[in-house]
Amino acid sequence: MSRHSFVDRYRQPEYTGDNRCLPCTVTNTLIAILGGQLVAVGVLAVGQSLPIATIAGGLATLLGLVQIWLRGYLVPGTPTVTKRYFPPWLLELFGKEPGPTDQAMLDGDQQLDIEGILLDAAALQFDETGEDFELTDSFTTAWKAAIDEVDATADLPAHIETAFGVEGTIQVEETEQATIVRLDDRLMGRWESRAAMVADVAGCTVLADRYDAWADLSPAQRGQLAGGLRLYIEQCPACDGPTSFDTETTTSCCSEYEVATVSCDSCGARLFEIPVESVADGPEA
Repeated sequence: MSRHSFVDRYRQPEYTGDNRCLPCTVTNTLIAILGGQLVAVGVLAVGQSLPIATIAGGLATLLGLVQIWLRGYLVPGTPTVTKRYFPPWLLELFGKEPGPTDQAMLDGDQQLDIEGILLDAAALQFDETGEDFELTDSFTTAWKAAIDEVDATADLPAHIETAFGVEGTIQVEETEQATIVRLDDRLMGRWESRAAMVADVAGCTVLADRYDAWADLSPAQRGQLAGGLRLYIEQCPACDGPTSFDTETTTSCCSEYEVATVSCDSCGARLFEIPVESVADGPEA
């Protein structure tokens, strides 16, 4: 087995890269440093010289840092510790919101009246009760055709550029947890699945023909509108199966949250997820 294949198998992508948790990383780094110091003290205690003790402590610290780099944490159960004992104000110091965040379209923008715009664009209409929204038949047809076109294309980055009005090198990375899009090595957006990302790109394509002020919207605002559409999607972009709305408790590295979801009943693809409320005392991870 090659060195690279061993490292790739040992790495935990769910806790590293864009998924890395800063509170967990800081906590484990402090533990690694303290552990290295304890090793040095132990080596001195058994009668070794200070240089040998220093080298031993440094190697122990280095091994710990490599473990954190590859795995995301050094001590098993760290996510449970941060969930249980880190107060919300401390998590916020590390940039951890008290719930999962929406996809980040480069720079933030003022929130739009999503339903109002989608009504004006004839994408949504009031349902029979007059209290909720549903997709219009014409938009559903156009959206489905656009989804099929985007999903079948060999040049998905070009569709992403056009949909969100950006220019640069687009990279699409698919993991078990999310589909991540980067623009010139900068995080552009994170979707629950490839199907969700395709739905948004296709939704932007249709909205561009139906909303007169589309060209004036930023990438973040376009993402808001496309994400708003996805809440009402009734047919899975991945397999054409029916979708259903539900709520469930989901776990991040630092806490647990109640989320509202839209998922495919056939293939299980997660198409939409938004936090409802935090769960104060969840089960141990």
